[in-house]
Amino acid sequence: MELLKKISFFVFTIFIFVLFAWALFIPKEEITKKITEAAKKQNTISDLSFRGVTVQEVVEGIKYWEIKAKTSELNQGSNLAILREAEGTFFEKGSPTLKFISPEIVWKIDKKEIEIKSPFGFDPGSEAKVRSILKDPQKNIFFLPAANGKGSYFRAEKLDWKLKDKKISCDGNIWIKRGKIIGKAENLKSDVTLSKVLLGGNPFIMTSSDNPATIEAMFFEVDNKNDLIVARGDVTITSNDRKATGELGTYHIKKDTISLSGNTRLEEKGNSLTGEKIVYLVKKNSFTISGKSRAVISEEKLKEGEQ
Repeated sequence: MELLKKISFFVFTIFIFVLFAWALFIPKEEITKKITEAAKKQNTISDLSFRGVTVQEVVEGIKYWEIKAKTSELNQGSNLAILREAEGTFFEKGSPTLKFISPEIVWKIDKKEIEIKSPFGFDPGSEAKVRSILKDPQKNIFFLPAANGKGSYFRAEKLDWKLKDKKISCDGNIWIKRGKIIGKAENLKSDVTLSKVLLGGNPFIMTSSDNPATIEAMFFEVDNKNDLIVARGDVTITSNDRKATGELGTYHIKKDTISLSGNTRLEEKGNSLTGEKIVYLVKKNSFTISGKSRAVISEEKLKEGEQ
């Protein structure tokens, strides 16, 4: 009996010694790192999978958006939902204002945010036209004629929406079409009605006519309600071999005119004209200058005149 007690005491002592050595010499950082990595991995593994789901963001009886997805995954640990092959609609005062199609959407449920990847957005009034065009992969919706100058569409690499500001924000390789006008930018900010759109990140727009012109600026403010586009900062209008510059440009869409003001200059084949205001007539593809003006004629033109 005494021998058994000694053996038990010896085994217990060895166990305590091994436990002490493990606590003393094994790096804690490595263990912590492994635990953290395991937790992160668990947060990326979906707990539940669904087919054919419809989700909505409704707060205090107000519906902000609705998304239908062919498949979805829910991770309860991170409270994230992944919606694949999805179509959705944004709402304003109960009415649909903007529709979109996306291969994948991340819904951050707790934060009340959605991240839409590779979105294609369009106004509800253009849905029938969009559906028919999307059936033919050879067709590019941005270069098709617009019916009566109406219809808005855009593509981007990513679109974010957050409940806290109820705005959409797009980043990366953005193409936007409004009626006959096509724009390109790296950043877009707007409300969900697209009534006020801000384009930034090396933006430019192209007028669609027999002789299209390109307008470049630091950023554009698009006012769809009033059919107006305001270009600010280093504004340049290029049409064929003519270039007009100014500090501020105003594109009156219904009138099809673009007015330049602030240090305006018109250049063509080495000649230049300055004035208080330059107006570009889109349909006629012509420029007019008003106010005090000054002409600078190139040496080549002077020689031609002498001959």
